[in-house]
Amino acid sequence: MHNVTVAFAVLLVMLLSYFFGCFNGSFMVSHFIIRDDVRKHGSGNAGLTNAYRTMGAKKTLFVLLGDIAKGAAAVSVGWALGGPVGKLTAGIFVILGHMFPLYFGFKGGKGVLVGAVMLAFFDWRVFVIAFALFILSVVLTKWISLGSILGAVSFPITTWLFYRDPVLTAMAFGMAAAVIFISDVSCTARKINSLLRAKRRSKHRLTERRSNMKVFVLGTGGWGIALAMLLHQNGHEVTSWTYLQEECDLLHRERCNEKLLPGVVIPEGIEITTDMSGAAKADLVVLAVPSFAVASTAERLAKIVPPHTVIVNVGKGLDSKHGYCRFSETISNAMNGSNPVVALTGPTHAEEVARGIPTAIVAASESRAAAELTQAAFMNDTNFRVYTSSDIIGCELGGAFKNIIALGAGISDGLGLGDNSKAAFMTRGLTEIARLGIKLGAKQETFAGLSGVGDLIVTCCSMHSRNRRAGILIGRGATVEEAMKEVGATVEGYYATEAGYHLAQQQGVSMPITEAMYGVLYGGLSAKDGIRMLLARPRKGEHEEVWLG
Repeated sequence: MHNVTVAFAVLLVMLLSYFFGCFNGSFMVSHFIIRDDVRKHGSGNAGLTNAYRTMGAKKTLFVLLGDIAKGAAAVSVGWALGGPVGKLTAGIFVILGHMFPLYFGFKGGKGVLVGAVMLAFFDWRVFVIAFALFILSVVLTKWISLGSILGAVSFPITTWLFYRDPVLTAMAFGMAAAVIFISDVSCTARKINSLLRAKRRSKHRLTERRSNMKVFVLGTGGWGIALAMLLHQNGHEVTSWTYLQEECDLLHRERCNEKLLPGVVIPEGIEITTDMSGAAKADLVVLAVPSFAVASTAERLAKIVPPHTVIVNVGKGLDSKHGYCRFSETISNAMNGSNPVVALTGPTHAEEVARGIPTAIVAASESRAAAELTQAAFMNDTNFRVYTSSDIIGCELGGAFKNIIALGAGISDGLGLGDNSKAAFMTRGLTEIARLGIKLGAKQETFAGLSGVGDLIVTCCSMHSRNRRAGILIGRGATVEEAMKEVGATVEGYYATEAGYHLAQQQGVSMPITEAMYGVLYGGLSAKDGIRMLLARPRKGEHEEVWLG
């Protein structure tokens, strides 16, 4: 009878703890407070990290408290019903519930925080040792996954040292395995495997695959055509896609786009089509559509392109329809995370690339292999140099926000304010871009590179820049609508301003120039009043440091 009671108690602890774990604070806060679903944004994960990136610090605090509360509740119930064994049982199953919630299709968070709460309630000594190993590892290696692994590995070891109980130790090992093998090791193994494969194959790709790839380019605007020509020059089999049949017919007939690339002839070897199905056979898919079409095009691609095909996005902006996220996040979510995404960005004008003028650019991705494949496809020894970067966050934000700053720089030129004003505009603009970028996890040095200051210079100072030209017209007195119409092509900074303003507000980051541009473009503020608003801000230090003494 006693054994039956114990078995029932253990079973009850398992069930209650699992359902405690299924309570997802990230989803609840996003659903009831911001009326959205956190899983539609960022990494698509319903965990704490994605909640922070999507909703900001204040709302994520409620998520944090919810995760702590459910872990504490589960362990408390386990202790009451089953003592130390019940504690550990509860810990294992609350983590499993968090990671594999029944009502979310068994797709939840990683369970690291919930596991930490369980450790703290189980034995503070065990928790302190695990936490110390985690912090030490992260400080030394900058690798959070490795810190989580070491902390989890220490759990069964310290349990044995403190309790000398084989049952508790075995259960501690099981809990550690739930965190390590289901969450962190799989993630870490993918990273390590990706690095090893990239190292083994990089030479092969650079030498053998550079001139024989099938590349499908979506978009026949100036940038799409220029890149298609570059890829063709590099010896690849290139297909360019447009959704407009009349544009397809025109390009077939004329082999040029005089409006966007005057005097540039499209080689006969580049196929032009309205049929997207050809992307299924491509080694590389290049997305060169306007910012407002990125999400819808990616959703169509997801039904065609097989897993693991690299998607290269060359557009610069933010997705305002899905929580003001970066385009790589939008594309990855549309592809269900099955395709590596690369951002190809930097100081480039389509007009110059199409004419073979020497250019340098950055291929940024979380996947080193994908970045190097993109580098191999686009780079040549005569006119196009490609660098790789792991900081896709910084590279994408630099590319999106420089268009906002370029609109403002154009307004400065249109008002006749001079070089002093524009220099101040550009440098302070770069400062606020970096401020937001670092908040979202970007590397500071990225903003001093090609996708930061490089792209800012070329966009703010050249008449090739549609954003600058639109800004000049607004500064001279044209309405926003009149300026957009006269430029005659997509002014990406207009769309980026709306998304960038709301993203900054969401993250609680001060971006005065972006705010002023939002007022001019969307709030009826005059160009002169926008400048006055910036000049009238409170006094402050350039680097915002704290002075001592």
